[in-house]
Amino acid sequence: MEAATLHCPVCGGPASPDAHACAYCHARLTAVKCPACFGLAFVGMRHCPACGVALAREEVPDEGAELACPSCSTALKSIQLGESRLRECDGCGGVWTDYPTLHAIRRARDPEARFSSGRPPAGEPPAPIQARPVAYLPCPVCGALMNRQNVSRVIVDTCREHGIWFERGELQRVIGFSAAPSWVW
Repeated sequence: MEAATLHCPVCGGPASPDAHACAYCHARLTAVKCPACFGLAFVGMRHCPACGVALAREEVPDEGAELACPSCSTALKSIQLGESRLRECDGCGGVWTDYPTLHAIRRARDPEARFSSGRPPAGEPPAPIQARPVAYLPCPVCGALMNRQNVSRVIVDTCREHGIWFERGELQRVIGFSAAPSWVW
């Protein structure tokens, strides 16, 4: 996946996807996810800077119990990204999804794999391993501590019964890597 440059939708200055405010005009930058590649973009952008797809993200009424973010305890919002219904944290940018939704996202991906052998193409460096302290997070549904699992070279938090917690940017990395035909859950 090629790196995309994000720009502040207010002043046009370059901005990091991890930035919470523009370094030039100090406008608040809220990141949203692309419904096609799950890449990050800022609220106010019309198209994804990574793949060019129109950003169609809508908050939907929550049909289930209110869930709290396992990382920062902020209430998770139910969102619709394309055909996928996920729960997103406005505080830290993490995403909660159940297994059927994740499998549907995987099946909806382009059938032609970008990686023929499950390895990145030549010239593309492997994604860096995250250096964060090991912490076991509670499942937002049942409250039990989740397991940490390596999925496509990304360490994610999983609850066997309820779903997977992706920190900010992890879902995009897993989906990008999982274009390989050998990717299996």
